[in-house]
Amino acid sequence: MLLAAFGRPDLAMSVLQGFLEETGENGRYILILVMRKFGTSVPREADAGSVEHLNAAIADYLGQLEKQSGFMAYELPEKVAPVMTHTTGAQ
Repeated sequence: MLLAAFGRPDLAMSVLQGFLEETGENGRYILILVMRKFGTSVPREADAGSVEHLNAAIADYLGQLEKQSGFMAYELPEKVAPVMTHTTGAQ
């Protein structure tokens, strides 16, 4: 989930897919509980086993994490102004 908070929901989705593959139905149940506790709407179709509905709910959940973290709004400046524009010699 930290990957989503750091602005990489694509990587977080990959990790969650691996988790679901390894844990099966129990992992699906746990993930749905976590998402609902967080406030993400998970349709009944996801409970019933619909991969499409579960993936949509996961994408919503990761998007919420990304927005909540504040990292999504952070952007690097296009060009950093130089600290010194010229040098002065000692006289």
